[in-house]
Amino acid sequence: MATFAAASAKPMAVIDNSQLNLSQKKLDGLRIGYAFAKRKDSSSLKVKGFASGSLDQDASSVRLFVARGMEVFVAQSYSKNLGLYAERIGAINVVCSSSDAATRVKSQLKRLARPMYSNPPVHGARIVANVVGDPTLFNEWKSEMELMSGRIKGVRQRLYDNLSAKDKSAKDWSFVLRQIGMFSFTGLNKAQSDNMTNKWHVYMTKDGRISLAGLSLSKCEYLADAIIDSYYNVS
Repeated sequence: MATFAAASAKPMAVIDNSQLNLSQKKLDGLRIGYAFAKRKDSSSLKVKGFASGSLDQDASSVRLFVARGMEVFVAQSYSKNLGLYAERIGAINVVCSSSDAATRVKSQLKRLARPMYSNPPVHGARIVANVVGDPTLFNEWKSEMELMSGRIKGVRQRLYDNLSAKDKSAKDWSFVLRQIGMFSFTGLNKAQSDNMTNKWHVYMTKDGRISLAGLSLSKCEYLADAIIDSYYNVS
């Protein structure tokens, strides 16, 4: 699924703010920095709606750059926020500097799509179209994302409380609360992450990233014990 728009634009990289949680001032600073670097890049909206609970707020970083007249490529995935993992449905949105540029970009995207998947199944796209095209379903979807976002925030708070209570060294674990979205970067290295899996049977990526979306409130204390042990007892 691709959407094209022509506007008076300047080349610019776009940052996905759904997990960075940057302020408006910091986003403007990044925009200026990338402008000096003269880069073209793409943004990824994998968990739009899950970060803050608001589609508009999570999309604000992308809209900021478009409002500044930048050319952007925005990749959106509905795998997580609509539960369509098996369908792998998403969209590429492109804002170009002119109608001619939009035509050329669309032609190049078609050339890429042809040998990769040509004509993908439409089931997932039609599910998304039905949800976003029906005001009742759309509002229900937004309410469910707000509920899920709130649940993840509650998990973050419980995990932080458990870590702070168990850690007698007064280490600051508040980064758990400052991060947003479905995941948390624990700060654990590869060896510590391996200990999480081998000893505590907690599965995570080797760079210390863990999914909080699958964590229940009742398991936060167990996870805190695993993190404390791995952080202090594994070099």
